[in-house]
Amino acid sequence: MRWTVLSDNRSDDSRLSTEHGLSIFLQRSQTERHKILLDTGASDVFIRNAEQLGIDLSDVDFVFISHGHSDHAGGLRYFLEHNQKAQVIVSPNAMSGKFFSKRGNLHSITTEWPVIGEDRLVLVDQTCEFSEGLHVIAHIPHPVC
Repeated sequence: MRWTVLSDNRSDDSRLSTEHGLSIFLQRSQTERHKILLDTGASDVFIRNAEQLGIDLSDVDFVFISHGHSDHAGGLRYFLEHNQKAQVIVSPNAMSGKFFSKRGNLHSITTEWPVIGEDRLVLVDQTCEFSEGLHVIAHIPHPVC
C-alpha cells in the first residue's frame, strides 16, 4: 500500500502547502480495489496538494474521518464538492461531540460538519470489517493522566 501525505504541518516539497491539519491518501497497488482518504485536514490544502502531485481525488472510494477535530475533518466540505461518490466513514461521536483545545487560550476545535447525504454517510460505532480486507477499529481507549 502506498501512503501519500497530502496535508501536514511541514513538507520537504516546496510545491506543497502546509497547515495544522492532517490528510493522507492511501492507495493499494493498481490491481487492487480501493482508493482511500484518511482525514481531510483543516481546509482545502489537501486538494491543492493532491493536484500538485497528480492525484485525482474524484476517484477516492472512501474517506475515513478519524475524529471530530477541525484539523482532521475541516476540509470535508471541500472534498464533498470535489468527489461525488466516496462514502464518508465516521463515528457518530465525532460528529456529535464538542472539542476544545487548551493551547494558548481555550478555543473550539470542533468541526463544522457539512450536509452529507444518507447514501454517502456511514456511521461506525464498533470495530468491523467494512469491506473485504478493510477494517475499521472503533473506540481506541485514551488513557487519562
